[in-house]
Amino acid sequence: MKISLKTKLRFGLGFIFLFMILIGFMGSFYIKRLANESEAIMKDNYKSVLNAKHLIQSLEKIEQIQTDVIFKNISFDSISIIYNDEREKFEKFVIEVESNTVEPEERKLVNELKYNYDTLQKYFLNSLLTEKINIEQYISNLRPKFRNANNTIYKISEINMEAIVSKTSHTKDTADNVFIYMLIISSICILITLWFILKFPRYIANPLRKIIKSIKEISNKNYEERLDFKSNDELNDLTQEFNLMAQKLDDYEHSNYANILFEKKRIESIINNIHDAIIGLNEDKVILFANNTAYQLLNLSENELIGRIVTEIASENKLMYELIEDLYIENANSSDLKNLIKINTDGKEIFYNKEIIEVLSQEPNENKQKSIGYLIILKNFTKYHELDEAKTNFIATISHELKTPISTIRMCSRLLEDSRIGTMNEEQLNLIKNIKDDTERLIKITDELLDLSQIETGHIKLNYQPESPLKIINYSIETLKIQAEQKKITIETEFENNIPLIYTDIEKTTWVLINLIGNAIRYSNENSKIIIKTESKKKFVVFHIIDNGKGIPKKYKDKIFEKFFKIPDTPNSGSGLGLAICKEFIIKQKGEIWEESIEGHGCTFSFTIPIFK
Repeated sequence: MKISLKTKLRFGLGFIFLFMILIGFMGSFYIKRLANESEAIMKDNYKSVLNAKHLIQSLEKIEQIQTDVIFKNISFDSISIIYNDEREKFEKFVIEVESNTVEPEERKLVNELKYNYDTLQKYFLNSLLTEKINIEQYISNLRPKFRNANNTIYKISEINMEAIVSKTSHTKDTADNVFIYMLIISSICILITLWFILKFPRYIANPLRKIIKSIKEISNKNYEERLDFKSNDELNDLTQEFNLMAQKLDDYEHSNYANILFEKKRIESIINNIHDAIIGLNEDKVILFANNTAYQLLNLSENELIGRIVTEIASENKLMYELIEDLYIENANSSDLKNLIKINTDGKEIFYNKEIIEVLSQEPNENKQKSIGYLIILKNFTKYHELDEAKTNFIATISHELKTPISTIRMCSRLLEDSRIGTMNEEQLNLIKNIKDDTERLIKITDELLDLSQIETGHIKLNYQPESPLKIINYSIETLKIQAEQKKITIETEFENNIPLIYTDIEKTTWVLINLIGNAIRYSNENSKIIIKTESKKKFVVFHIIDNGKGIPKKYKDKIFEKFFKIPDTPNSGSGLGLAICKEFIIKQKGEIWEESIEGHGCTFSFTIPIFK
C-alpha cells in the first residue's frame, strides 16, 4: 500500500498539534485569570495609592503657601491664583479617591479627610477676613488640622498597600499552581515530541541530503549527476523528475554553449569599439563589464575593475566617485545632478557628459518591471562645451560693449527733454519717450545677459552676511512703490512673528525679490492687490509672492525658469531671462524656487533662503 508523504506528515504533526492546543487552552485560561487578578490590583488599589501620594504632595504645597502668608507676611492676593490651583488639584484627587474606594474602611477615611480639609480651609480663609493668624494660633490650631488631614491620607495609602500585598500573595499562589500544572503537561508533551523527532525525521532527512547534494552538483554545472534511491511515496516521483531535468540540462548545455559564447564575444567586441566610455553594473552595483575607453579614463585594468563593487573602487579612484555619486542620491531632481565631468588628459581639459541608465526587465506573468542593473555612459562633450563657452563669452562681450552706446542714448534722450536745449512739440516728446522706454529695456536686457554670463562661467561671487528678511522686503516694496501706484495695486505683507535672520547675499536676494514683485505688478489687473508672506520652515525662511493675475497655463509651468523662455501671446514680456537668473541666484545660495498657480486665479512664486545660525 502506497502511503503519501503528506499523510505521514499529517499523522505525526497532527499528534503534536493536539498537545499544543491543550497547552494553549490551559495556558490562555490561567494567564487570563492571572491577568484579571493583576488588573484588579492595578486598577483599584494601586490607583488609590497613587492618588494618596498626589494628595500628600498637594497638601504640602497648600501648607507651604499658608505658612508663607503667616510667617513671611506675603500678601495673599499675590499668590491667590497659585493657592486656588493647588486647592483645585487637591479637591480633584479627593474626588478620584472617593470614586475608587474598594476597601471597607476607605470611605470612612475619605469622609474624615474631607471634613479635616474643609475645617482647615474655612479656618484659614476666615482668618484673612477677620484677623490674620499669628504664629501661636498656627501652631495650636491650624498645624494640627494639617497633621490630621495628612495622617488620614497615610491611613488610606496604608490600607491600599496592605490590600495590594494580600492580593499579590493570592496571585502568586495561583501562579505557582499554574506552573505545576503546565510543567506536568509540558513534560508529557516534550517526551512524546522527542520520540517523534528522533524517529520520524530520518525517513525524510536521508533522501533530502541526497537531493541537496545533487542540486549543488547541478548548480556547479555537473549535469551528469543523478539520484538513485527508491521509495513508495512522492520522493520517488521527485527522483524521476530530477533525473529528467538533469538530462535535459545536459542536452541544452552541450547544444547551446558554443552559440552563447559566440554571442557574448560579439557583444563584447561591439562595446569595445564604441568610442564612448561604457560601464555596466548589476542590481547590487557590482561591475559586470566595461569597454577599453572606460579602462583608459579610469586608469584601471580589467582585473582591477570587473567583479568589484563600485563603492570599493570609488574610495580609491576620484573619477569613479564622480561617476556613481548620483546613484546614491535619493529624490534628486535631474537639474541637481552633476552630469558634466572634467578630466585632465595629457595636460588638456576634456569634458564628458555623464548619463546613467537604469536597465529594467519585464517580470514574467506580471505587469511590472524589475531593475536588473545600470549603464554608465560617458560621452565626449568637449566640442559642445567649447562652443557653449564661446557663446557665453560672446554674449558677455556684446552685452558689455552695448552698455556704453545705450547709456549714451539714454543721456542724450534726457538732454533732449530739457527745455533749455529747445522746445519740442507733443509728437516729438512722444518719440523721445519711446526712445527712453526702449533704452531702459535694452539696458535691462544687457544687465541680465551680463548676470547670466557670470553665472554660466562661474564668475559670480556671493557676499554672504546675516540680514533681516523684513528689511529686504521693505526695501523691495519701496523700490517698486511708484510702479504699483501707477496701476493702483496694493502691496500687503504677512510676516511670521519673530522671523529669524537669513544668511544671504543681500544684493542678489533683493534682485530676486524685486524681479518677482515687478512681474506680479506687471501681470496683475488694476485695483488688485499683491501679498508678500514669510514663514520659517526647518532651516529655511520661505518667501511667497502672491498675485491675482491670470496665472500661468499648466503646459508652461515646467518651462518658465528656462533661459529665454517667454509665454506666447503675453504682452509686456521681457527678455525671458529674469526667472532663469532668479533660479540661479537662489540655487547658488543653497535655496529652492518654485511656482504654484491655477490658470485664471492668480499665481504664487516662492523661494527659500537658509536661516543664519
